[in-house]
Amino acid sequence: MSVIDKGTGPQFGSSAQKKPFLLMCFFLAAIGNTLSPFITSRLIGSGFAFLTMVMLEILIGILAYAIFYRKKRQISGPNLKKALPFFLLVLLMQTLPIIFTHSYNPSLHFSLSDTPGIIYFIIISPFCEEVFYRGCLFDSLCYFCNAPDAGQAMIVPLLATSLIFSVMHTQFSSTTEYSSVFILSILLIFVRVLTKGLTLPIMLHSFFNILFILIIYKII
Repeated sequence: MSVIDKGTGPQFGSSAQKKPFLLMCFFLAAIGNTLSPFITSRLIGSGFAFLTMVMLEILIGILAYAIFYRKKRQISGPNLKKALPFFLLVLLMQTLPIIFTHSYNPSLHFSLSDTPGIIYFIIISPFCEEVFYRGCLFDSLCYFCNAPDAGQAMIVPLLATSLIFSVMHTQFSSTTEYSSVFILSILLIFVRVLTKGLTLPIMLHSFFNILFILIIYKII
């Protein structure tokens, strides 16, 4: 079951061998942009630095998606059936701790009146993070590890992608939260592999974030 369609997207130069390096360049650009407020906030203020980072994140994400993934939406009845168990697993991930402990105190908080923040959390962030991590990073690592097909060879790209994804969530402070994000990444990669596209991983990621907000405000 091929995950990476080497014929998808434009052929850069005379060979598709440049594609993994371009994917990695997009990912590194995204990481650099994510970390940029640590520097730019001292120069232009934290608010404007964050806004600039978000705008560049959207731009890089849309550009990477348009070049590499716009033809790989892969929404169909069979793929929806494949993804459904993972939506149920995410639902269990978010609700079981509350059922058994009757409490949940995440370190990340929102105001329900913060509409731009909520839109970013449930739409922009899932889109960009799936393009950057389960797209650019995972695909490039599969190329470098010579693992274009599902199997044991994908273990290294899967674990490396999930580790980097969890470590980059510097807003978290507990082992439980980092572990949750690590497991989420593994589930998202499975959906990516099974459906051969990014649309359903984006939807699953958004579903996870929506549950997060609902739980914070004790709506569920």
